[in-house]
Amino acid sequence: MHRYRAGLLVGSAALLLTSCVGPSAGGSSAGSSAGPQLPVVTSLPRLALPFDTYKWTPSELWRYERARRLLAQDCLEDRGIGVVLPEKEAPPAAPYDNSRRYGVVDPEASAQYGYHVPDMWSSQARRLRAEAIEWGQLLRPEEERALYGDADQQGCYGVADAVLERTAPGTESSWLTVQSVQSLRRTENTAEVNRARGAWTACMKQKGFRYDHPDRAIGDRVWDLDAPTISAREIDTATADVRCKHSSGLLTTWHEAERTLQRQVIARHTKTFARLAADKRAQLATINRLLTDRR
Repeated sequence: MHRYRAGLLVGSAALLLTSCVGPSAGGSSAGSSAGPQLPVVTSLPRLALPFDTYKWTPSELWRYERARRLLAQDCLEDRGIGVVLPEKEAPPAAPYDNSRRYGVVDPEASAQYGYHVPDMWSSQARRLRAEAIEWGQLLRPEEERALYGDADQQGCYGVADAVLERTAPGTESSWLTVQSVQSLRRTENTAEVNRARGAWTACMKQKGFRYDHPDRAIGDRVWDLDAPTISAREIDTATADVRCKHSSGLLTTWHEAERTLQRQVIARHTKTFARLAADKRAQLATINRLLTDRR
């Protein structure tokens, strides 16, 4: 599994921005070597998976962070610290987003952002980052210590986390994270996914890009995914990557392999998944009560 698979790395980030589709680089889709031609998906695919039910959606995480902020604010007030924590923006879309789990798959986003994570480089995201940095720079040392803690004192964010974690003290959430990573790894080299990846490679070659794996395309050191600059070459490559994932059947084949495997894992571990669901319900109930009481 490559470190640039943002579906696994960005956690609660909602990768939702889209733009206009641009032309692909260097020619048409792959021919017979790439298998049957599938229609190009032009809407943002969320690629639902069975594990999603047990994970926290961006909307739920947004509510969690609102509750965390309220508890941390109470803690600061109890300590006589007059810092006002920044409010959260409007809630994001609710569905759990797997749209970058297999690399870039959305033609509209890749046409504008290439391999960059859209939500990181939108004008709104940049503004929010700048505001957060500016806010943090204005904190006095005693305020920073009260908020984040040190060796002698737990910070108020830590106090808030402890309150919320008491609702669901189980360790199943970390177990689910491991299972999710293993699900991706175990399906990556199945026979059907390997065949589809070979067709993807042939399609990319026809378009003028020589990569034998999508990870090597998105992880090419030519791109600096931590910088705001996005080259035309990156956009052309990412656009071709997406179109070849669809035309080769790699996206649908891999996604279906994971859906099948995850259903099997849930069937083998019914009690663990039941605890995961119960813990999530309990924490959400606590969060909802807290937010309702503060209206």
